[in-house]
Amino acid sequence: MLRPDTLAHPHTSQQPTKSSEKATQQTRTIGTKLTTELTEEHRAIAYRFEQLRANVREIENNTSSRKTLYGQLAESLNYHFRREEELMFPKLDLSLGSAVSSRLRKEHAEILNITASLSVSDPEGRDSFGQLERLFRVHISTEENVLFWYLDLLDLQQAR
Repeated sequence: MLRPDTLAHPHTSQQPTKSSEKATQQTRTIGTKLTTELTEEHRAIAYRFEQLRANVREIENNTSSRKTLYGQLAESLNYHFRREEELMFPKLDLSLGSAVSSRLRKEHAEILNITASLSVSDPEGRDSFGQLERLFRVHISTEENVLFWYLDLLDLQQAR
């Protein structure tokens, strides 16, 4: 994957000069702060999935544990999705229109609905959990490999 700092200036074929590199570095730190934080949140949520997978037998047989662990996952997802919708979606809407954020909102809702159903009771919990985890991983892959890269590049271009 190409990173914004390896790309030539969009209007020329030249690489950034040393004098502009320091200013760009400061901007890059600011411009990538949001995507770095969101990526860290993705890792924390992925860890919650690992915890759930490691405790699958206990969760199947213990309603209290299931509610607690899925409740913690839902809390993490709600917090993270709210931050994306408040901080990332407006930028995407301005530059790409609302179709992308609309699709992501639908994915957020689907992920939260499956999480809610698992926290209550689900006789096929393992299948639904697998579906939930796959959906989440595809979702964050799209964000990290396409949208975050785009937002970082957009921030760098706006800073010039």
